[in-house]
Amino acid sequence: MDLLFGRSIPASLSRDFKDHAANDGHNVIYASMDQFISTEPFCELKGFKAGNPAIVFQSMAESGGFSASDHFTHALLAGHTLKKYGAGSLWLVTPFGPFARQDQERDGKFDSLACEMAAETLSLYYNGISTIEIHSDKAKALLEKSFGMGNVFSLDPTQTFADELLQQNMQQISVISPDKGANSRADDLANALGASRYWIDKKRNVIETQITGSKGDVKGRDAVLVDDMFDTVGTADNGIRLVHSEGSASNRIRGAHPVLSGQGWDRLAKLIEDGIVDDIKFLNTIARAAERENFAQKYGPHITDKVEFINVGELLRDHVNNDIANHPDMHVGEP
Repeated sequence: MDLLFGRSIPASLSRDFKDHAANDGHNVIYASMDQFISTEPFCELKGFKAGNPAIVFQSMAESGGFSASDHFTHALLAGHTLKKYGAGSLWLVTPFGPFARQDQERDGKFDSLACEMAAETLSLYYNGISTIEIHSDKAKALLEKSFGMGNVFSLDPTQTFADELLQQNMQQISVISPDKGANSRADDLANALGASRYWIDKKRNVIETQITGSKGDVKGRDAVLVDDMFDTVGTADNGIRLVHSEGSASNRIRGAHPVLSGQGWDRLAKLIEDGIVDDIKFLNTIARAAERENFAQKYGPHITDKVEFINVGELLRDHVNNDIANHPDMHVGEP
């Protein structure tokens, strides 16, 4: 298969695929996804073969000066270009999915116009879509409505986190869910680690989130707060400060998606400066090199070195080679 990497994919992740491409039987396409000075987007592709199935990798979050909408448009342009010039079946791998968290309840019914629009539009070009830790089952259902039940994958990063955490020198681990939405993720990680659990409830208003209750015991334990998405970091900030105040021995944060907008980076720095958090690690689902460089210049290595990114290359490569490569819809149109 041909592999195409958009600019929202971290270099460490695309490099992992490129280093293994030949052995895995894949060809890496040259891609330039950018915009003119007037901000009009363009997509230039070279090296793909007519009839070959192709996979496009593109996350849908602001990064490197490009908005989520820019990255979404580039994914559409790539799909359109590949189809126009004779590529075979297409699959989109978007480690951070398209507009999956813009959901609301109206009259007791789930509604997410942005997610629904994204799914309907992307399915014009792509046979299937894969992401990591989609925000909700309801968002996944909307994607399945356009792509089909067997053509949407939400990869579970629990084992990736567990493998990394088991290398740490921790004795008694307690896994923290900072709100109800993170409960199932925290349950899975606690089971993988053989750890205890600590639950937090919150309420949200327009300005901030507030803790409304908690359950569990973290005194003397190594606390690990886990969630799928870290945006302004307000929820995690409240949660990890609470367990610190209750006497945890150490505190760690693990997150799937480093969205990190608004006060996100500054809140991470403050948690480290205040001695609340020992280390913070996210999956490299979004390109964050430029933002991390700014973070390093502002706060210095004593802060920056405690914020790291875990490579999901192995998780995605296994998925590409075992699930996507063998999917019946990815062999349509092959010569």
